[in-house]
Amino acid sequence: MTAFFGRLWIDATIAISFLREGRIQSLMITLGVAIGVAVIIFITALIQGLQTNLIESTLGSQAHIRLVAPDEVNLIAPSADDTLQLIQEDKRPQRLRSINNWQQITDTLDQLPLLTAVSPNVSGPGFVRRGEALESVILVGTDLARYQNIIPLDEYLNSGELRVGADNVLIGSELAKDLGVEVGSKLRLDTGQDDGDSSPSNNLSNNFGSNLSSNSAVVNIAGVFELGVRA
Repeated sequence: MTAFFGRLWIDATIAISFLREGRIQSLMITLGVAIGVAVIIFITALIQGLQTNLIESTLGSQAHIRLVAPDEVNLIAPSADDTLQLIQEDKRPQRLRSINNWQQITDTLDQLPLLTAVSPNVSGPGFVRRGEALESVILVGTDLARYQNIIPLDEYLNSGELRVGADNVLIGSELAKDLGVEVGSKLRLDTGQDDGDSSPSNNLSNNFGSNLSSNSAVVNIAGVFELGVRA
């Protein structure tokens, strides 16, 4: 042990002598090491910050789990015993439809301890018109109180109030810019749906605006939001 510490003392003495003899060189080496360490720390912090911001902007503006209705498939009769059945099948086109018994499913999901929030939504394509301007949009109907637990829309609201239903809607900032509208402006929505459709999807979509089960409706812009994610 004594020999070990004696060797360390000799090495330290040689190192100190070298540093004293070439002070400028020692200063440059020390400065270079310090700058290198500082750059590594800066780049590491920058990458971690960008990663955190990317995750927050991506996952913070959408639900982590989505339940959708199963795809519609063709019903094929089973083949008879001791026979070989050759089938040429054309897949069925998929249409917008709601989940059967979605109210009961929502109640069941509310009781799962692993889920922090559940919000039934309905969405579909549509058109919004203002004067001669026409834009294709995605219409989303939701229970605002539940939806707030997943995406805090009040934090993304640029102007207006967080209010939907009774002819009031929220629109994105890019759409508001393209149409030249602001809070209080009127828009005409065209859902392209048949009149008289009383499916659960259309019942829920009334939370987005008034009478969206009909082909068109005039709505008032209650607020403008920006989630920070653009397609």
